[in-house]
Amino acid sequence: EDSPYYYLTKLAAKCTAKRMVPDYISEKKMLEFKVDKNGEGHCFTCMGCRSFLTPYIDENGKPNAMNAAWGGIHEENELFICLDPSHKTTENILLKKEFTVSIGTEDYVAACDYVGIVSGNDVPDKVSKAGFTVTKSDKVDAPIINELPMAIECRMKSFDSARCELIAEIVNISVDESVLNAKGLVDPMKLRPIIYDGLNKDYYGFGKVVGKAFGEGKKLF
Repeated sequence: EDSPYYYLTKLAAKCTAKRMVPDYISEKKMLEFKVDKNGEGHCFTCMGCRSFLTPYIDENGKPNAMNAAWGGIHEENELFICLDPSHKTTENILLKKEFTVSIGTEDYVAACDYVGIVSGNDVPDKVSKAGFTVTKSDKVDAPIINELPMAIECRMKSFDSARCELIAEIVNISVDESVLNAKGLVDPMKLRPIIYDGLNKDYYGFGKVVGKAFGEGKKLF
């Protein structure tokens, strides 16, 4: 409650109460309340799981990446991703402390899936084998995948190995102009992100607009 942005939390809660369709999460509160029988807190994404690719430079200077499904906004200018400590990705992010997060798209669903099912420990050049090319970010010591039009450039803040929780500062967001609308905002229909269904193990494309956020609920006032 001491945060200068607490008014946004209250506004979001008020909106949720009227719409009954929450589209935000508080990781801190979810870890507090979503506790299993062993007393472990868990965080679950809302509105489906997006497919994130986490490119980085490995210990040999080679670009590498993995596909991660669990993640989202943690705080203002921060994101979190669930990463198992056993992954080579985790090992190298802990070493370099910087990485980028690219949004997987429909055009590259096979390549995105490939880097998620093949380990960099077994295939060191899996990024190029997937058909991806990279350009070094000028904001962080990590590559940006050229074929994916949106990349979030990050600097690690903390990693909790017990919770597999990586928290990072968002340093910059790079977006190709081809996926922007007339207002200069990202157009999801142009970006065409893939969405991972963890229950059925399927990837979905982004669907049509079904309503206006913060507007549809007013019909019930």
